[in-house]
Amino acid sequence: MESLHHNGVLIPARYEGKGLAVKINGKETKLTTDQEEMAVAWAKKVGTQYVEDKVFAKNFHKDFSEKLGIKVKPGDVDFQEIVKLVEE
Repeated sequence: MESLHHNGVLIPARYEGKGLAVKINGKETKLTTDQEEMAVAWAKKVGTQYVEDKVFAKNFHKDFSEKLGIKVKPGDVDFQEIVKLVEE
């Protein structure tokens, strides 16, 4: 190959919400599109070292808390329904 041709920057499509919910301390909470995007990203990491990393989990839950408008910590949020969807 004698040259490299660059076709520009690829910007992914905006996340489209599916109307998902999580349980926070046992209470079902419907998520906004931004909250849902974060929850799906977390669910995709379940089973990896990221979820087990205390600093990563703490930082995620801090950012997720800001999006939710309430303080949550690891263990407060049940992502199982979203994890099931991601694994399908």
